[in-house]
Amino acid sequence: MSPLTRRDRREALLTKAVAWLDGRIAFLDGQVTRFGWYRLTAFLGGIALVFLTYVYREWLGWLTLALAGGVFMYISVIHRRFEASLKRHRIWREIKRTQLARMRLDWTNIPEATGAAREGDHPFEIDLDITGRHSILQLLDVTISREGRDRLEAWLLGTVPDPAAIRRRQNIVREMALLPTFGDKLQLNFRMVSEHQLEGQQFLEEIRQAIPRKILNRTLALAAVLAGLNGLVYGLGWLGWIPALWPLTLTLYALHYYFNQQPVQASFKDVLLMENELNKIKAILRFLETYPYHQCPHLAELCRPFRDSQIRPSRRLRRIRREIAMIGLRMNPLMWLLLNIALPWDFFFARRLDAAKRELAQDLDVWLEVWAELEALTCLANYAWLNPACVFPELTLPAEGEASLLLEARELGHPLIPAARRVCNSFTLAQPGEVVLITGSNMAGKSTFLKTIGVNLVLAYAGGPVVAEEMRLGLFRLFSCIKVSDSVTDGFSYFYAEVRRLKALLDALDREHPYPLFFLIDEIFKGTNNRERFLGSRAYIKTLAGKNGAGVITTHDLDLTRLEEEIVLFRNYHFREEVREGRMVFDYALRPGPCPTTNALVIMEMEGLPV
Repeated sequence: MSPLTRRDRREALLTKAVAWLDGRIAFLDGQVTRFGWYRLTAFLGGIALVFLTYVYREWLGWLTLALAGGVFMYISVIHRRFEASLKRHRIWREIKRTQLARMRLDWTNIPEATGAAREGDHPFEIDLDITGRHSILQLLDVTISREGRDRLEAWLLGTVPDPAAIRRRQNIVREMALLPTFGDKLQLNFRMVSEHQLEGQQFLEEIRQAIPRKILNRTLALAAVLAGLNGLVYGLGWLGWIPALWPLTLTLYALHYYFNQQPVQASFKDVLLMENELNKIKAILRFLETYPYHQCPHLAELCRPFRDSQIRPSRRLRRIRREIAMIGLRMNPLMWLLLNIALPWDFFFARRLDAAKRELAQDLDVWLEVWAELEALTCLANYAWLNPACVFPELTLPAEGEASLLLEARELGHPLIPAARRVCNSFTLAQPGEVVLITGSNMAGKSTFLKTIGVNLVLAYAGGPVVAEEMRLGLFRLFSCIKVSDSVTDGFSYFYAEVRRLKALLDALDREHPYPLFFLIDEIFKGTNNRERFLGSRAYIKTLAGKNGAGVITTHDLDLTRLEEEIVLFRNYHFREEVREGRMVFDYALRPGPCPTTNALVIMEMEGLPV
């Protein structure tokens, strides 16, 4: 079965799932409405029936009240279950709809990636559409936490590849790509309890804000002594063995409470917020703790902290939730008085809560680290499942002193172009020092091809699959000069901005580094006149050739193709077009050699301009 067929089958599967969920949601919505009316009828009818029977016989009224109450509670339970099921199915439908949108590149239905693109000093972020609207990050991002989203972004924007990390991520993503509902269920479990992004690090910082132990221990010890003394004095006075001195000891006890409430209140003030945040992570951690990892050894190893019997999340969360429940008893003023008048309840449970928070903070730090890694991997695995034609690239690591194969790709395509319109090309860059020049007409596909190479390299180094039939690559740094723009606020012209960018590229190339620099330059020096563009481009390309780097440059200057006669490590490629029935036709196929055609005058003539 061909990869394209697999993709079509998966798209049909998602479409069918959405249609089924539409029908199920319509049914559940009707049930919720119906049982809402049943509940209202049971409530009003029960009141009327109880009144009538009570007037007739008092005992019958009480019996009717019990029966009516039972019927009302039974209907309410069923109504809540239908409501929960309706919510679950709506979330699941939204997940599947978004997956379809990602598969079809339907940007209007893909949630925008949070955060803004950085300044233009990153080696390739803006040029390759890594972040921002209609970007790789937006296409991949299915995270529910800020930490997971930041981890994915960090991988995509990494400037120095780590081969061990890449292989480890590839192994896990391969396993997760065979579990398409794993990531979906993570989203479902979280969104059932919260519609907002999980702020794990913020919650961890709140957990870490503990009261100094010495103060808490001293306060609790003195409160326990005063409480014990007060109880003893009251008991002895009640027996008549000593005078009634308990008002004095009770006053001392109350004063101690009054002057030491600040640390206790500081500990208790965020208890409700803490409980809400615990509810968010509890659903996720319970899922990860109980998931069967039998066929996924690499995923199981990553998730080992969630399954460790010593720090199992359910065990840790159960303890802190128990402390929160005991603290909740004091929220009623009368209950607070009864509990604290005899025992140092607040101080005792403030101490226990503090100990539980310290213990949880240690484990939560580990859980959040693993969770961020897992979320980023889930994004790559989801992309792999939605695009079964993609492959995982093979890393080639040369022996010491040997030159590495930089890039060999068969049928390489751009992931941000829909599959139906995508044209793929094969390309090889054999060794450091090599420079490839691509010429071609306007709109022929030169810039898109540069981005195609760059984006797939970014995906490869993040540990994800690439849009190709086969890909082998070495390790190198990536630097691009594609989307250069002027800056009115900084007073930069387009040409000066381009010069600054190319100087930064040259500085990166000259920097000593074990990995060569892979550069992508679009329309070199297009911001100046023809003569100076040619002279500057010629000198710049000669400087690039033979150094610890390699890359691809596009240009309209056909005279630059003659550099093949002067530079050994120089190759020409081109894109071309044809005019058919008065229309420009592009096949976007990469061909060896200089471009034999131009189209500027043809386009001008077709649009009615004098040529």
